[in-house]
Amino acid sequence: MGQRRSSERAGYWRGVIGKQESSGMSAAAFCRQHQVPESSFYNWKRKLKQRDRSPAPS
Repeated sequence: MGQRRSSERAGYWRGVIGKQESSGMSAAAFCRQHQVPESSFYNWKRKLKQRDRSPAPS
């Protein structure tokens, strides 16, 4: 169950990050407007970037 929740969170944050990137707004302005904690935004952006670089588990 923990794996599923982590996957759901990752999907949520991928969506948030994608919306920010397509909005043309700075991350700070986007986070303020959408009431997203800026620290969480940057933490997830870093985590997802690292996950995308790692090879998938066998």
